[in-house]
Amino acid sequence: MVRPKTYTEELRNALIDGAAEIVAARGLDGLSLRTLAAEHGTSTNAIYAMFGGKTELIRTVVQKAAQSFGRTQAAALKGDDVVVDLFELGLAYRRWAIENRALYTVMFGSIDYENVADEHRDGVSSETPDGSQGPLIELLTRASEEGLLLPVPVPVIVASVWGNVHGLVSLEIAPWSGLPELAEAREEIYRLHQGAILRGWVRPDIDLSEYMSNIRTTTSAPAS
Repeated sequence: MVRPKTYTEELRNALIDGAAEIVAARGLDGLSLRTLAAEHGTSTNAIYAMFGGKTELIRTVVQKAAQSFGRTQAAALKGDDVVVDLFELGLAYRRWAIENRALYTVMFGSIDYENVADEHRDGVSSETPDGSQGPLIELLTRASEEGLLLPVPVPVIVASVWGNVHGLVSLEIAPWSGLPELAEAREEIYRLHQGAILRGWVRPDIDLSEYMSNIRTTTSAPAS
């Protein structure tokens, strides 16, 4: 009796990461199983054996992106101070994006989740970027309930904070990031950006500067 061929976890992870790189660069339609297999010295049979097919591979890539991002965001919520945690959450967002550029692009750039082609729909339907806002919504809701924010609906503030953070991070990891002479200062620029965003939504009588010295984490990834 012929035993079914087994494949290593290393190969499986390499195929997931390779697929993420392709989807990030070329979109879902640019993912060719034959090309992916050749790039990793294996066969399309290996991909079918490990994942079931292209749709299932796409689903695995999207799930890895969503779960990895979600774990990082949840891990940033460690303190009792909601303002410090808001800064921490933003720093964790940037750090994850820099360390996982392809997955970040899969999550937030290369897939039109609302208009995905029918043949790919099953692959992306299990995870969408919407759920990734949970920790931010939680923190801003707490901040609002504690009377720290301006009397504006929380969803409006969520959209503002998310959009501004996402925009700066997306520019930083883009092929053209602009202003190369500022590369060494990008983290500091990002921190100042965070402060400016929160300053716009926090009550004017609250001094944010006292929170800055309490921020726990730094971004260890090299500037792009």
